[in-house]
Order: sequence, then C-alpha cells, then structure tokens
Amino acid sequence: DRNGALTLTGAVRPHDSDGRAGATGASQAGATWTLCLSSPRWPLGLARGRRDGDFCTSWSTASRNPAAGGRILGCFPRASKASAGTKWGEERRPCSEIGLTTEMCSMQAPLHALRAPEAPAWRRIRSLKASVAEEKELSTPSASDPLPTEPVDVVIIGAGLGGLCCGAVLATYGYSVHVVEAHYHAGGVAHSFERKTKDGRYLFDSGPSFWAGCGGDGLVNPLAVVLEVCGEADSIEWAQYDGWMMYQADDVWRFKVGPDGLKNEMEKRGDQEGISELRRFQEVCQPVYEGAEAIPAFAVRNGWTAAIPLVGKYFPALLRAGPVSSYLTGPASDLMEKADMKREGFMWKFLDHLSFALSGQPAEGTLGAATAYTMGDLFKPGSLIDYPIGGAEAVADALVRGIRKHPNCGVTLRRRVESIHLDDTGRADGVYISPKTSVPRELEKEGPGKSEDALFLKATKAVVSNADIWATSKLLPSSPQAVQKAKDTPDTPSFMHLHLGIDATGLTDIDIHHSFILDMDVPVDAEDNCVLVSIPTVLDPSLAPEGKHVVHAYTAGCTSYEAFKGLDRNSDEYKKLREERVQVLWNCLEQIIPDIRKRTEIKMEGTPLTHERFNRRTRGTYGPGWLPGDGFPGPDALGVPGLLQCGDSTFPGIGVPAAAASGTICANSIAGVGEHWALLSKLQAQGVLP
Repeated sequence: DRNGALTLTGAVRPHDSDGRAGATGASQAGATWTLCLSSPRWPLGLARGRRDGDFCTSWSTASRNPAAGGRILGCFPRASKASAGTKWGEERRPCSEIGLTTEMCSMQAPLHALRAPEAPAWRRIRSLKASVAEEKELSTPSASDPLPTEPVDVVIIGAGLGGLCCGAVLATYGYSVHVVEAHYHAGGVAHSFERKTKDGRYLFDSGPSFWAGCGGDGLVNPLAVVLEVCGEADSIEWAQYDGWMMYQADDVWRFKVGPDGLKNEMEKRGDQEGISELRRFQEVCQPVYEGAEAIPAFAVRNGWTAAIPLVGKYFPALLRAGPVSSYLTGPASDLMEKADMKREGFMWKFLDHLSFALSGQPAEGTLGAATAYTMGDLFKPGSLIDYPIGGAEAVADALVRGIRKHPNCGVTLRRRVESIHLDDTGRADGVYISPKTSVPRELEKEGPGKSEDALFLKATKAVVSNADIWATSKLLPSSPQAVQKAKDTPDTPSFMHLHLGIDATGLTDIDIHHSFILDMDVPVDAEDNCVLVSIPTVLDPSLAPEGKHVVHAYTAGCTSYEAFKGLDRNSDEYKKLREERVQVLWNCLEQIIPDIRKRTEIKMEGTPLTHERFNRRTRGTYGPGWLPGDGFPGPDALGVPGLLQCGDSTFPGIGVPAAAASGTICANSIAGVGEHWALLSKLQAQGVLP
C-alpha cells in the first residue's frame, strides 16, 4: 500500500507436510505456504515459508536477483503475536513496524482472500538481443496504489513532474490527494525505463537530462523547493559537473560554467567583440536575474488573492523588478538586442541555442526571465550542473513518496481517465476512470466520453489536469469553450529518439552532455537541426552493467509529426522512414564515439509516434508554442470552474523548472491564502526561500 507494505498479488497456497497443495496441513506447525508477493521495487516474487508456532520464518524465494531491491515479508497466522520473517536470517518484527494491518495478519479470513483491491500490474522481462523495437517497451512497473473508494479533496490527472509536484505540495498542506496515471511509470516525460540482458540491467531516461539548480546551495530550481517541502530532498543524491560539449556545425568546443568559462573560450578565438557583447549582456541581465531570483515561483498563486503573498512577502523585490518587468515577461531576444548583439555573431548563436534547449523555442520565443535566470545561475562563482543518481526515476520516486507518506493520498498507475465530470453548474467535481488497465497508444486514437463501467472518483475541492491542453480538452466533450481554447493553442514539433546500451571499454574522458547545431546558417529550430546527447553513466555507473554505458540521443523538439502521422508502426513504410530519420542521431554520436555502432548491444529507435505513445503527448509535441508576447495562461487555462491545469500547458511553460513551478502555483491556488502564507513563512525561516 502507500506505506510500502506488502501486497498479495495472487493466492496463498497452503501445502501439506509432504508438499502437496491442500488445506489439511494449513493450520498445523510446520505447514508450508507459497505466496506471490509484491513490493514497490520488486513487482513479482514467489516465496515459500514454514509456519513455526506463532510465526512464519525461514523464507526462500525463486525470484530473480532479490538483491536488486525489495524485500519478501511474511503473512502471519495470529494477530496477537504476528511477526515478520525476512528473506535473510530469522529477524522477527511486529506487523505494525512494516505497515501490515492486523486484519492481514489474522487467520480470521482465508489467506487467499487477502488481496489488495487493485494489485500492481507486472510484465515479464524478456532477455533482449542486440536490437529492440521501440514499440515493445516492457519494463518493470512502479508500485501502484488502489483507487480510493471514498471522495478525495483533489484528483490529479497525470503523474508528470507538474502533477507530482502539485500533489506533493497539496499533501503537505493536509489535503487528500489522488493521482491517476495511464502509464505504468510515474514521471511523465521524465520517467525512466529499464532493459535487462544477460549482463545486467540498463536504466534509461525517457526525457530530461539537464537538472540544474537542484543539488547545490541556493535551491534555484522550483523542483528542489518542492523536494524540501515534502521532506524528500535528502533522499536524492546529485552528481555534479562543470560543463558540456558544443558542436556548432564544424566548430567543436566545451562550454564550462562559472564566471569566466565562456569568456575564456572567446579569448581563445580572439573574439573581442564577443567578449564585449557578453559583458553587456551580463549587465543587462543582472537586474532581470536578481528580480527573478528574489521572487520565487513558490510565492505565486492564481486568483484575486495572488497579490497577498507577493506584496506581503516580497514587496521590496517587486519594486526592484519593476523597471525590468517587461524583460521578465518578454522574449530573450529583447535582452540580446538591448545588449547590442549582432545576430550573426558567436554570442547571439550561443544564446539562441541555449534558449532553444531550455524551452523548445529560439530566443524570440523564450521568456527573457528564463534565459536571464539560467545565465545568472550558470555564470555565478562555484556554479555546477546536477544529475540525479538513479536517473530521472529517482526524482519521480521521491515525489511519489512525498505524496504517499500522507494519509488518504496515493498514486494509481495504468488507469486512464476517460472524462472529467461536470456538475449541474458546470463545475468539475470528479473523473471517470477506465476499469481496465491501460496500454501505451496514440492519443488521437482515444475517443472522448466514458465507458459504461467506468469508475467515478469524486473530488470535493478541485480536479487538476497534468495532461497537455489538447488531451485535457478531450476529457471535456461537454465544454465547447475548452475544446475551442485547445484548438487555438499552437504546438511545437516532436522528437526522434535513440536509446543505446554500449560497450564502454576504453572510453575515458567523455562528457555527460553533448549539444549539436548541425547547420548554423538556418534557424536553430529547423527540422532536425538541434540534437542533444546524454551519457549519464559517465556520472552514475549504476545505470548500466559494469563496463557499459547508456546513451540517449534525441532531436530537441525539432522533428515534424506530419511525416509519421497515420503510419502503421508495423508497416515497412514506417520502419524505413524511422531508419532514415534516425541517421542524424547516429551521425552525431559518431562524432563523440566513432565506433559506436560496433559497440552497441541494445538499440531502441523512437519517432514522434513513440514519443506520443509512451509519454502521452498529443502529436508527440514538446509542448504549446506560445510566444512571450501572447501571454502564458495560468492554471485556469480552459476556463472550467473547479478544473486547474499544471505542466507545460500553463505558465511558466516548457522545461523541468517550469513544470515544477506550474505544479506549485496550482497547489497554492487550491490552498487557502492563509495556508500558503504560513508555508512561505516556514520555508523562509528554514532558509529554503528568500
């Protein structure tokens, strides 16, 4: 359950003393029991144990690699003296210490009836050969909570970073929260998935690879603030590094963070004009950076009470930010033009590249606050970049724990929300959930409306959608206004993906990140022009078997969905197109590791259709394509009372910090302003917030 206790996923079969299945020896000392057990990191385990008086001990298991995580615990015959026998040794502990209820331990009910209302789904892990098609993502699912049988305060649709951050903050406030996720992993685009081979396990990140501002001092990333709020900051270890490789057409160089890294690079080039542009840009950005830093996203809420925490807590900072407010909400290109940068120069192209990596938009489409804030953080003394040990999964798991640790809060996976229910006044008051477990599929194939046997989960305060704005509108067929708003929302392109497991023999001094612009004479967001590569095993070898690397290469939101739209994923046409379009990723990888094709032992190729299916993104999009001048919508983006949104379909937009911030804004908008004020005061007293 949400407390990490044992869940029975199958029947408990008593055996006679001679080992034959039956009930006659079940209540006798020495009887043997076979259990099918589940734990958060061990989805399937078969255990056998012998009853010894009032205790069950001497467990053995047929499971694969029990040391990989999880623990087999017993089911115990008597409530008065129930104890647990662990897989290793004879340690005995009361049920209460491991979260088992007295009813589960009692013999008053048949053991075969002691099954969770909704058992976690599991899939067999196949041995994988050198190549695995991207459509066959069979991976160990995360643990899942049963759906509530009573109303909750808030239902959250989707367990992406925005939804999880929203849920963790609301749970900390004391609200009952339940997150419903269609995928079998939490994390949304930031989920991880694994592959197992004869050599061991590979763990891949599906999305973000850049996690700045999380592991050092200052907590500049809203995600880091949420982890502090929900008490999970210390559960994640962050590896740190000082830069990444840049490939701008034939120009290859290394960007090093810190106050002098970029300046030193331009001095090597003899680019005095670029150095002058950098100095002017830093002078222009400094008040913008200070304004953004002094007013944390956690102070923001929606509605008529929005000004209370901002003015009451940060009035001096608001005054200082006033003169540069237009640059905070305007495009980054305005800051670059104010610094008198030349569009054909080195600095403009670098910042255009950085802006695109941040938001999926060039400098003209990226918030000035985002670029200025990132530059300020990367250029400050002692600056380093972070990567979570354990991959993106470690972050998602920490946020899930931040929800589950609170009473009446949980996360249910592999259940698709079919529709949002509106009451007679048009207010969202709950969701209809599919009674069947869901499978990855193209969102365009999911029709609106609910099935006859859909399950209703009532929300007494609000429904929050972490799905994108187009998917959310499909859940509201009775709201033409919401449907029209979604239609009017522009989208950004999609991705090609290449996930590899490779032989790392002899590979030394490789950076974790590599960023490519293939043609400097066309816009940075031209088709397949920007490629990012992450090799996280450089910092965290535990993500792959010994002597191996995991590699993720992808076009950074610059691949058109249209070329793949409507293709049958099993057709020769689709496979041929996928093979052609993935070559741009192979070509970039060969600049890093020339013989990478020969080293490859696992290969997974993904297209916009893959991104749509496994990340549940409409048309595989990077996110909405709003420009700063258009104005980003707040959490009430669709204008339906009782329904709020978080994630990149709302302010502040695309990216890990923005998604986390959207979740906190949504949660604080649901909480009372007094509750919000009290939590801000606590975080200020702890030094978490300014």
